[in-house]
Amino acid sequence: MKSLFDRNLEHLAHCDPGLAKQIRFLPSALPIVRTSSGWPTARIVAEDGEEILLHHDRDPVVEAGASVRPGNPDAVLALGMGLGYSVVEAARRVPPECWLFVAEPLLPLFRAAMEHVDLTPLLQRQKVKLVVGAGPLDFRRELREWLVETQAQEFY
Repeated sequence: MKSLFDRNLEHLAHCDPGLAKQIRFLPSALPIVRTSSGWPTARIVAEDGEEILLHHDRDPVVEAGASVRPGNPDAVLALGMGLGYSVVEAARRVPPECWLFVAEPLLPLFRAAMEHVDLTPLLQRQKVKLVVGAGPLDFRRELREWLVETQAQEFY
């Protein structure tokens, strides 16, 4: 049986082959903590040295469900995805004609999401744009090009 990472990687290879190649051999590097509900969250260290959990310490899936209320936009913009709970929930809730633009600046965090969360609803969407590991200038360029290409007007 394939691991969750391998299944996510297969979907990613169809969605973004270049990113799949980058992620495939990137080592796991983030400390993962199990919440009281059993779902994983990541622990990161802020610039000031403070340790921060990226998601609710009890149930990040319930937290994501409560936070996503997109209505009927042309596009959903996610600037930072953590382990992906909210973007997966958005992928489930918005209609197929709605674009999802997901930017995650940290490749190791995206790798951790691939290992610990089923990203299938996100990665199998036809209208998804992933910008992972990009610096500010590349992110701006990608966002501008995507806005021109999609002509999205209404965002969540």
